[in-house]
Amino acid sequence: MVGVSNSKGCRMCVNRRIKCDETRPQCLRCIKRGCECPGYNRYFKFRDQTQALQQRYRREPLVRPSRTPPRVQKQKQTRQTELSELIIDEVFAPGLTFTALDIQAKELFNDFLEYYFPAYSIWSSQLEVNWMDFIRQQGLTCPQALIWAIRALNTFHMGVVKGDEGAIACGRHMYGRGIKHLAYILQTPAALTDETLAAAILLGGYEMLDESCKNSWVLHCGGIRHLMCARGPAAHKHGIGRTLMLSFRNFLVTEAFRQGESCFLEKPEWSSTVIKKSSTDSERNEYDFVSQATEFIFNETVRCPGYYAATRAIIESQGNTKPAAIGQLVGKMTGTKSRLTRLHARITFASKEDTTTASPKLSTGMTASEFANPSRPAYDCAGASSEQPIAY
Repeated sequence: MVGVSNSKGCRMCVNRRIKCDETRPQCLRCIKRGCECPGYNRYFKFRDQTQALQQRYRREPLVRPSRTPPRVQKQKQTRQTELSELIIDEVFAPGLTFTALDIQAKELFNDFLEYYFPAYSIWSSQLEVNWMDFIRQQGLTCPQALIWAIRALNTFHMGVVKGDEGAIACGRHMYGRGIKHLAYILQTPAALTDETLAAAILLGGYEMLDESCKNSWVLHCGGIRHLMCARGPAAHKHGIGRTLMLSFRNFLVTEAFRQGESCFLEKPEWSSTVIKKSSTDSERNEYDFVSQATEFIFNETVRCPGYYAATRAIIESQGNTKPAAIGQLVGKMTGTKSRLTRLHARITFASKEDTTTASPKLSTGMTASEFANPSRPAYDCAGASSEQPIAY
């Protein structure tokens, strides 16, 4: 649009906003002031008023002048400007875009699980609450640490699949934000909630896939171990608490090996959680023999870090350990090996007999309930009598 002044006076008088006598070639007002008259030539000035016209005729409603105080009018104009910048979905359903992106991120997390854990769909069917059920239940008010952990894993997975280094770098940035939010929430009363533990486990999983430094995942596992111990065994008996423990327990055993100490999961209060839960599962599905046997195998394997730590202590004592203590340790290790060997043989035999359709009673001579509470000491994975060495 071209801006042209309507006055016919000289440019000096027009700029000073005074009436010009229009004397030519120089007006008398300029002569009296002792300055040179610039003349009466007109210069064009171009101004872009596209945005102003759009806001005036397309977005803003035509309103009559009101007697509303200036401050209130300014607030209304600001609100109208904000609404004019929103898309139609946001106008009629505020937060719809964010909600859609949140749902999409949660569903993409299922792709991550199936890519890195191919047996997830089979394993999750045996849980009261699986990972996807838990993630989908989280609303927009769930901890930011959990949100950024999911985003980091999804973005990293997308970068790995597509070979996009930019996406991988973006995933690392999201991981950093998740760590900051986790550090904050650990200082609040919400530190022992299921959501906090889930965020810590997911961020620990990211650390295993893309280490920030050498063996950094071991330090992260140590933090998760302290968090689970603070929550106690009762918090991991049912629901998502048990799912979280089962998801990360193998890494906790590995961390115990790396640290050269026994794993807290071998303590009676923790091992009994697995045993009692396995018995409940057997009542619901007495044919799930292999799955239950796997629980007993873990209950034996979790003792191995303790055996390793005890063996190192004996070696470092340089012969100061009593022979009776050494014999007791050897007896425990022999008993664990014997039980694992027998369990392996039973699983192999049951697999050949197709235990998914046949009762374990037919293929092994024992029902699932008898397997959970066997009478022979050789198979008592939770009792004290199982510590005695067994010939095999």
